[in-house]
This record gives sequence, C-alpha cells and structure tokens, in this order.
Amino acid sequence: MSEQSERIKELDKLLTQGEKILATAKKSSNPNAVPEVNEEKFHAFRIAALSWLNRVFDTDHTCSRSFVSEVNHATVARTKRAIGILQAAGVELEGNWLPATRSGIAKDMLSSILHHAQREYNDGNLQAAVIICGTVVDELLRRICLKAAISLTNQQLKGRPAAKKALQLTGEAYKKKIFDRTVNKQFITIIELFNEQVTTGAPPPDAKKVAQIIASLQKLLPTLPL
Repeated sequence: MSEQSERIKELDKLLTQGEKILATAKKSSNPNAVPEVNEEKFHAFRIAALSWLNRVFDTDHTCSRSFVSEVNHATVARTKRAIGILQAAGVELEGNWLPATRSGIAKDMLSSILHHAQREYNDGNLQAAVIICGTVVDELLRRICLKAAISLTNQQLKGRPAAKKALQLTGEAYKKKIFDRTVNKQFITIIELFNEQVTTGAPPPDAKKVAQIIASLQKLLPTLPL
C-alpha cells in the first residue's frame, strides 16, 4: 500500500469516528441549549485528528491551524466543523496537493476542490464550504508568492521565522502588481469570512455570501498566475 493510500485509509477512520461522535449528541429540554456530544470521545477524536493533520501536512497548514482554533468544545457544531476540515484535507490529499508537490499545481484539481465546496454548500454545510474556500485561497496565495519570490515568512528577532498570514500575502502580492485591486478585494473578502468562521462562537455564515465567494473563486481560478 502506498503512503498516500495509507493516509487516506487513516482519514476514513477519523471521519467515521467523527460521525460516531455526532451520534452521541445529548438531547436537552432547553431549546436554547448548545447541543453537546460525549466529551471524552470528542477529545480523543480531536487529539487523533490534529495529530494526523500535523503529520500529513504541518502545524502551519491552514487545516491544522483551523482545527486548533475552532475544534475546541465538545459540541455538535464543533464536531461538524472538525469533519469539514478533515474533508477539505482529504480533497488535498487525494489530489496529491501536498507540500512535496510544490513543482506545480493543476487548475483542474483546484476546480475539483471548489466543486467539493459547492457540494457542501448545496448540502447546507455553509461553514465547511467556507473552510474549503479559505484553504484554497491560503494555498493559492502561497504558491503565487513563491513563484513571485515573495517570502512566506516574517523574520523574527528570536526563534524560527513565523509564517505570514493570508491577508499579509495578498497585500504583498497586490503591491507587486501580481493581480489587480479587484482580485485583491475578492481574496480579502474570502479570508475575512474564513477568519470569522474559525472564531469561537461565530454565527453561521450568510448563505448568499458563501455562494458568491464560491462563484468568484471558480471564475477567478483560470486567470491566476500559477
């Protein structure tokens, strides 16, 4: 079995584990109560999933950082977000879209990832759709900046360099006129919505806005200098 196949097999087990945790959702007589899941099983799942993400990608990857920031409470909503992040990671993995493949990126593969975001949107999983779009934009910006010889890190006085955030990367790429103001605004809109959704307690995203960012990325993709 290849290394990629083994990783996909591990991911399938994690997704199954996540679905089983959703099945432990506790019913409450209080209609305003936040639906919770089994806490012990949730945290075991969280640790296993985060370990997998860090091992397959790295700690600075968008999926890893998103998982740390938003999968932090034993609730139905946070478990669903965990599953959405893992699904986004799976799309990258199945497409060989890993750090080791920096030599190039197929636009048809990115289009496939965006189709996955569209499916999540159609199924009503708005947060998962936003997470996938945010992942796409983050990686797109890193690849665009690498091609333009823009550093992906900020040099620190002490310790190792810190990875630049997506907002900084899009700003620097715009200043170098790699893309125009309209594209920069589109990236900013998607990044800000993504950052909003990974904030603890964030309300569900607006469906119309999510549809717009998916459509804008699908239209923008063929024009990008990858």
